[in-house]
Amino acid sequence: MSAFAEDGIRFPIRVLEDDELRGMQHEYARIVDAHDEPLKRFDRSHLYFRWAFDLARHPRVVDEVASIIGDDVIVWGTLILSKPPQDPSFVAWHQDGAYATFLGEAPSVSAWIALSDIGPITPPVPLPKLPTSLASRVQQAQRSTFGSDTQFIGV
Repeated sequence: MSAFAEDGIRFPIRVLEDDELRGMQHEYARIVDAHDEPLKRFDRSHLYFRWAFDLARHPRVVDEVASIIGDDVIVWGTLILSKPPQDPSFVAWHQDGAYATFLGEAPSVSAWIALSDIGPITPPVPLPKLPTSLASRVQQAQRSTFGSDTQFIGV
């Protein structure tokens, strides 16, 4: 059994070269500058920003996804999540498939791509070992959170 099949997660996977990462960070910063504050949530970013579209279909992202679910890969959504340091909000661990019922029995995964580091003052976020039943995964996922001083931007 693969580590993904057993644990429900595969990380870390480096998909962006340093120059690509800097470019994505620059584009995100342009959005923040236009709004005078970080966007905590921006759905369907690939429909509005070419850089988000390019990231969603980045060959290394698609290759990693295909290695888990097979070659028939479709991007059905993107989401930018931002959690600045000391922000009291959190993003609970969850399984998108439990909420995306339109997927039916189709295999699916979520690719979380960090565009920033959590920094040296924050301990690494502990990742729970996910139990095998979907119901207990979702229940456990809803109880787990990121720490309050984490800097995290995901696409």
